[in-house]
Amino acid sequence: MTIIRFIEVSMRAEKSVKCQCGKRLKRSKTFCQTINPFNKREDGAIKERDDIYRELVVEVKQWKTEPETCTQCEEKAL
Repeated sequence: MTIIRFIEVSMRAEKSVKCQCGKRLKRSKTFCQTINPFNKREDGAIKERDDIYRELVVEVKQWKTEPETCTQCEEKAL
């Protein structure tokens, strides 16, 4: 059995938001992709570190705009 390890490009992000009840929340998340022959750009070329980094920046910005709910409000919703 052969194990192939691909180079991982990751970015960690944190956000501090308010729940709908007014409670302050702090969330963190790691976004990542690997440089591998299957991760390609639209033109068919393999994505490079800069390509992946730009995509991760867009993902982080989108995630930071999403609202969060505290665990107490989640339990009430169930």
